Amino acid sequence: MSHKPLVLAPLAVEAIAIGRRAGYRVVRTGMGPDKSRRAVRKLAGSGSGAIAVVGFCGALDPALRPGDVFIADEVRGPDGVVVCDADEVTALCEAAGLKVVRGALVSTDHIVTGEERAALFAEGARAVDMESAYLAELAAGRRFAVIRVVVDTPSRELSSPLHTAVGGARALRVLSRIGAALDHWVN
Repeated sequence: MSHKPLVLAPLAVEAIAIGRRAGYRVVRTGMGPDKSRRAVRKLAGSGSGAIAVVGFCGALDPALRPGDVFIADEVRGPDGVVVCDADEVTALCEAAGLKVVRGALVSTDHIVTGEERAALFAEGARAVDMESAYLAELAAGRRFAVIRVVVDTPSRELSSPLHTAVGGARALRVLSRIGAALDHWVN
């Protein structure tokens, strides 16, 4: 059994950006709750060490910008709250010269926009995705980190093709730098 950290990337572009490295195994899980749950069933008992979910997210906090690295202190989802191991990955990302922001991330089953985005922010979450809480089940008894890069913000939502392209390109460049930081993530 491998005890390398397992890096879960929902989208193919995220997995490619992270890259294959000797220090960890990258698995593309698919986008959204259903594909995340299937990935959990498939990977259950994989024997891997620590688990990190890495990819893109949406900002709930209007202070966040595309390209900001968001590291979750906790992940909120339909099954409750999962506390994350954020300190070490934060230090590694900062040492790699990345701007890191921390806080609560909420996972939903749909893309969040407008008033719903504001309501989730008012509840204390700073970022949103559609996978991390659903993938957290794999982390039972293991270290668990969530590292996301902001693509869209309250003022630049995914509904704008231009904003999505610009934010996505910036986020992709930053995401490709996270792989090097994960090389040093210890089991």
